[in-house]
Amino acid sequence: MSPIVLALTGLCLSVSSTDAVSSAEFEKAARVTVAVMVNFSSKPFRGKREQEAYDKTFAGRYQKLLRKNHFLYFGLPFMLSIVAGSIYLQKFTAVKWERYDERHRQLNEEEMLNMVENKRPVDKRDDYYRLQGLLTDHLEKEVKPNDDYEIVRVSRRPEDEPVWDAPK
Repeated sequence: MSPIVLALTGLCLSVSSTDAVSSAEFEKAARVTVAVMVNFSSKPFRGKREQEAYDKTFAGRYQKLLRKNHFLYFGLPFMLSIVAGSIYLQKFTAVKWERYDERHRQLNEEEMLNMVENKRPVDKRDDYYRLQGLLTDHLEKEVKPNDDYEIVRVSRRPEDEPVWDAPK
């Protein structure tokens, strides 16, 4: 005989299927069950004087306004986070634009004249040999090529040898 479980506001009343439950007994059990249940509220209990004192504080006035105006609960914190974020990120954007200004800076007349006056003469042959690495006159310090090495073939291990004609 399987028990029938009647759910009443979060608590259960177990009755076997052979028992006859009258409506009066059921209502009595429901009242007892409801009386036993404790309602845990998120609102703290305050006495009358404490509540009046709380209502005079900034938090109390803000909470009273929250009940009336939902913008203060959702919109205002959102707007404040946007403003605070832009102020916080202002340093990063300043660095970004400073780098941009360094790259795209316009030259004044003096700088342009210095560039023209300090221009080195162009010789195709010297530039060709310099780019090929054959001409070392353009280098400040003498760079010697690595001529002290020999190309030597190292023998492979037998297991590393490629096998082309493997028996099938």
